[in-house]
Amino acid sequence: MPDHPLDAGPLDRAAELRADRAALTELRARPDALFLAVWRNKTPVTRDDPPRPVMLTKTEAEALIHQARSEVLLGRLGRRPVYSLTLSNAEDFSRHEAFEGRGDFNDLRMVGTVMRVQDAALLAYARGMAVWQRDHRFCGRCGGTTTPDEGGHVLMCSDCETRHFPRTDPAMMALIEREDRILLARKPTFPPRMHSILAGFVEPGESLEDTVRREVREEVGLEVTGVRYVRSQSWPFPRSLMLGFYMRSPEGEIRLDDQELEAGNWYSREQIRAGEDIFVPPRFSLAGQLIEMWMQGDI
Repeated sequence: MPDHPLDAGPLDRAAELRADRAALTELRARPDALFLAVWRNKTPVTRDDPPRPVMLTKTEAEALIHQARSEVLLGRLGRRPVYSLTLSNAEDFSRHEAFEGRGDFNDLRMVGTVMRVQDAALLAYARGMAVWQRDHRFCGRCGGTTTPDEGGHVLMCSDCETRHFPRTDPAMMALIEREDRILLARKPTFPPRMHSILAGFVEPGESLEDTVRREVREEVGLEVTGVRYVRSQSWPFPRSLMLGFYMRSPEGEIRLDDQELEAGNWYSREQIRAGEDIFVPPRFSLAGQLIEMWMQGDI
């Protein structure tokens, strides 16, 4: 096995093979398959700088394969199939011999900030699938038990045969500008001094633009104009898709929703750089990326 199998290139999710049982059987039999463990929503990474995912060969992962609660075909790196293994929370796998001297289980929110983008994306993928399978062990229609199908990307109800697919919750993020300043707010649950841009989930029947205007109005009492999409980010905590927007708010006073926010104000680039009273989310998050883009004049 190469030291860093992800250097084989970006992951091919091989979605066209998921419904092909013969192809799935052939992939699963390959001796060069790679396995990525998920345990207590954490994944193992090396102690390198930057850290890398700990990928196990079939031989190294053999004992874990038999103990895993579930297995998902993530795709292929080059020609090598890649699987995630969700391990039981009840046992302590942090000292398992398969990981001895290889690395440690870490929360993606902690290590994702310093990992390569494609490495962090793979861990987000594996974590997201593990959480979805864990939360959908029973059918939401009839209550029957579900079993994995199509490489783990479908959960089939054993009673009513309803097919359940991985869930993604769309949420908007709003970078609001006025007179060369942006609005940053603080939730009570944030670490001390941390401020960020506004965020909120899309509700049934809403367009993304409707969500932006509603959330901004609800949280800070402002009206916005020129709503423009910027970029998106998968955020598997537990299953969100963050959609970033830029907009302006020409006038009006900030009126905080005190059930959601405890502080909010307009901040200049100089104030954000100085970091005396506040700090903003890291670039690992979409909020951090949007703020940095504005700081650099790229929005």
